[in-house]
Amino acid sequence: VMCLLIALNSLAQLLTFNTPIPDAHLTVFKTQITLSIMVGIMMLWFSARYTGIGQSAFLIGWSAFGLALIVANTLLPNGVMFSEFARVDGYALPWGEQIFLPETKPAPYALVFAAFPMGVFIYSIYGSAKQYLRGEVRHAIMLGGVSFLIGMTAAHDLIIDFLSIKTLSLFEFGLFGLVVVLSVQFADEIISAERDLRSYQDKLETLVEARTNELSEANKLLAREIGVRKHAEETLQNRVRELNTLNRISHTVTSVNDLPTAVDDVATT
Repeated sequence: VMCLLIALNSLAQLLTFNTPIPDAHLTVFKTQITLSIMVGIMMLWFSARYTGIGQSAFLIGWSAFGLALIVANTLLPNGVMFSEFARVDGYALPWGEQIFLPETKPAPYALVFAAFPMGVFIYSIYGSAKQYLRGEVRHAIMLGGVSFLIGMTAAHDLIIDFLSIKTLSLFEFGLFGLVVVLSVQFADEIISAERDLRSYQDKLETLVEARTNELSEANKLLAREIGVRKHAEETLQNRVRELNTLNRISHTVTSVNDLPTAVDDVATT
């Protein structure tokens, strides 16, 4: 979402430079201010998540302040930056390209608007300092560096707007640094997720292999037990047959008085 807002903000900035009609220029400029405030709100929450410092009361309060600025920027005829918005003049850049910039008069309450990006900047620097103290040096330096870049470019744009200096704004270049940090953050999360997935797969493979070995040993043990039981049954059956034979022999011997006949009967049995 933040990357989309940054792209829209950059597009709005390009449109202001190429819009010579005052009313259209003012509309696009107010849209850019709104998008910039939305980017600032998103950066607040990103910094909180990226650094893990929280401070939910400040986040909610400063976000509400940003939303109030968006409402004021929408309702005020010239937005939150200017009290007067006159004509739009064309200016040639050193390399020959022409851009259109308005003749304006800063509004007294523009300083209230200026406090918002400075608050975002201070919060981000505070978060990166906390992150650095926790030993997360690489991430802290990246966030601190891009926060400093955004803070300086925002201050540059505020100064040229207050003093009506006709030059390019630089805030969009600072936002590109934020896109880089976002990209690195997402890449780190993807790499971490892949590492966790590989670890889980390795553990799962080890578990499956151990379970397979257990089942194999259980099958071997069961086969041995079946063999032992089968042998025991065969032995028991042989003993039963032997006992039956002895029983018949005993019965024959005791029931016959003639010895030769008894012997013949036993031989027949």
